[in-house]
Amino acid sequence: MTGRFLALSAILGLVRSAAAIELEGSIGLAVSNFQSPSSVFIFNGENAEFFNQVDAGSFPRGVTFGPDGRIYAALNRSEDQIIRIDPITGSTSVFASRSGLSTPNDLTFGPDGNLYVASFTAGEVLRFDGSTGEFIDVFVTAGNELREPFGLAFGADGSLFVGTGNTGSCGSPFCNAVLRYDASGSFLEVFVSPNAGGLVDPLEVEFGPDGSLYACTNTPTGGVESIPAILRFDGTTGEFVDRFAEGNSLGDSFRGFDFGPDGNLYVANNARNIPETTGEGILRFDGISGEFIDVFIEGSPWGQVPDLLTGAVYLEFSSVPIRQVADSDLDGATDDLDNCPSVANGGQENGDSDGFGDACDACPFYDSAINSDFDDNGIGDECECGDQTRDSVVNVLDITAINLAIFGAVQVSPLCDANNDQLCNVSDMVAVNIKIFGGQAYCSRYPPPSTP
Repeated sequence: MTGRFLALSAILGLVRSAAAIELEGSIGLAVSNFQSPSSVFIFNGENAEFFNQVDAGSFPRGVTFGPDGRIYAALNRSEDQIIRIDPITGSTSVFASRSGLSTPNDLTFGPDGNLYVASFTAGEVLRFDGSTGEFIDVFVTAGNELREPFGLAFGADGSLFVGTGNTGSCGSPFCNAVLRYDASGSFLEVFVSPNAGGLVDPLEVEFGPDGSLYACTNTPTGGVESIPAILRFDGTTGEFVDRFAEGNSLGDSFRGFDFGPDGNLYVANNARNIPETTGEGILRFDGISGEFIDVFIEGSPWGQVPDLLTGAVYLEFSSVPIRQVADSDLDGATDDLDNCPSVANGGQENGDSDGFGDACDACPFYDSAINSDFDDNGIGDECECGDQTRDSVVNVLDITAINLAIFGAVQVSPLCDANNDQLCNVSDMVAVNIKIFGGQAYCSRYPPPSTP
């Protein structure tokens, strides 16, 4: 077995260096790997071909594809943040982070386009802006019948279904259950009763193609229920239906799962270095009967071969084919997210938070939705100090206009002030004249350079 793993490892290494496998145009599969290496693995979800291994810092857990086609991963323990990964280039950036994000598990995008994250230790579900990553609110608050949230799934009616665990300190009568919340985060009901069908620690919950609710269960409770399985519940009533797909009681440990583009069920099996397993890695089960088909992606028992999955936890298929997004200035930020798409600025600094990066902002000290520079002098039209006429050019007409403004004949423009004294007076006429002949004019929208 070891020889086989080493051979696969060598092959994967060659593929990685040669970049021979194309992902663009195919359905992607993201898998979080909790053990060393703490990575997010990216595969072609149609044929299991390896594509990339992205260093994800500390213990990645939940993974999901966003509406933008990127992968979002929850980093557990030391980072406690959400990162965004370009599936083609493997480039990463911090998408969301806040003090209340504590041991994040599953995450999913809701019908409102925002990102919902199960904050396990805090006992909350947090909501972040799906485009910017800005924190919106605590969608489900601690104590709202919720303890130890694991899996998250939205139903067709917009309700949020939350799988709850029990690590020994749950402290709620609704541990090892699935709870349902409305679109405002208010508790509605216990949808799946505690321990129904042997439900324990549902790391993942998901509605299947048949409309049923599926949940994984792992911790032994005795008898047949000690066998790791994907349980099926009625999608309308929450009643237990059956143990849809099962592993074995000797070494399997089912974690995250997802239905693939072929309609079959794929399960992350974290087999804990025990040889008597159905298979380490990603298992495939028939999407209708639940019968085991094969090991779709083979892994390695807990760290024996670093290049392979050594502790798969969550997985998700992209809903649409992966498309590469251009990065015209080659700064690591793709054009659709780059605040200066034609000027390299890897740090994406934006001092005035107006959407234009400092590297290309014509008015770097003034928050404006306009970034034009009519006279092409390097100073934006919205901060061209002395431009009382607002025609985007400072000339003799502005001297006349300032004179009229002083005597109240016309309204004072925010750009009348050309000497940065916060006034519109004769001194500004002098300052405009100086600028016409090659000098510089300053005002609140374009302040003078700070001196050390």
